This record gives sequence, C-alpha cells and structure tokens, in this order.
Amino acid sequence: MDILNLNITYRSYRFSLLKEPYISMFNSGKKALDNCYAPYSNFGVAAVLLLENGELLVGTNQENASFPVSICAERVVLSALSVIRFDAVIKSMMILSQRLPNYSENNNYDFQGVGDEPVAPCGMCRQAIAEQVTRQKEDFEPCWYPAVVWFGPLTRQCPCCLWPLVRFNGGLNRIAEAKR
Repeated sequence: MDILNLNITYRSYRFSLLKEPYISMFNSGKKALDNCYAPYSNFGVAAVLLLENGELLVGTNQENASFPVSICAERVVLSALSVIRFDAVIKSMMILSQRLPNYSENNNYDFQGVGDEPVAPCGMCRQAIAEQVTRQKEDFEPCWYPAVVWFGPLTRQCPCCLWPLVRFNGGLNRIAEAKR
C-alpha cells in the first residue's frame, strides 16, 4: 500500500487589511444574514459569490422541520447561479456565519459570534462546489469568516483554492466511468 500526501496551501491575513472586492463581499454577506431562515439551529450562514464580471450573488441557509430538506447557503447561491447565470464563472466564494437570536430564550436580539474559527462547507456543499469547479473548468478562491470577526483573532487563514478540499468527489467523470 502506498501512503499519499494531500497538501493544502493557506493564506493568512488581517481582516483590517481586506481590500475590495472582499470588503463588499463581506458587507453583502453580513447584511444577508438577516435573511437566513434557521429557526431550529439559530445558526445563520450566508454565501457570497464574486463572479468574473465583478457581480456579487448572495444566498443564505434555509432550514426545514424535516431537516434533510434544509439547504445550506452555499447550495442556495450555487443553485440560483445555475438558474440565472448558468455560464458565469465564479472567482471567489465567501462564507459567513453567525449565531442568530434564539427567539424562545431571548427576545432582546443579542447576537453573538460563533467563535474564532470560520465554518467550512459540509460534505453536500463540497460536492456542489466540486460540480461547479468541474463545470466552469476553473477553481475559485474560498474565504470563510465568522460574521462577527472582531470577537475572534485578527487574522484569518483560508485555503488559497477549493480543489484540494473537493478533489475526491463523486463527480460526473466517476459516474460515467461506473456506467461502463
């Protein structure tokens, strides 16, 4: 048996030194957190796409009492992109998370950060991202933040590209090979 190694390169930078278009992405995502529908987890997630033409597209998580029917912010925004701009090329995806007010326990809307660590996409979202990377034949840069970053460390470490995180997906090529 061979032991193989998978390396992931990270970029570390201070949030205070962010420049455009990342500032606009962050502000759009933070504003979109108000549109999350997360009454069961009280955990809001927004995903912001930066398209090749500079346009931003935002999606938020949408929960359902039948939990498997819930859809993460990443898949919401990727699905919307497929419908409205099928041929668009994504340059970057920013994911923001924030604990939402727990209406049953607290009616004063005291928002709290979710901690120091950013939230990475779940397995289903990684697969959806892999499909998008395959479709557009070009990787894109991920940026992950807790929305209330000033509660955490001043630096963020994010992968420089998504492919190392999604390369072992069950993509179209593998499905086609399995049918042979």
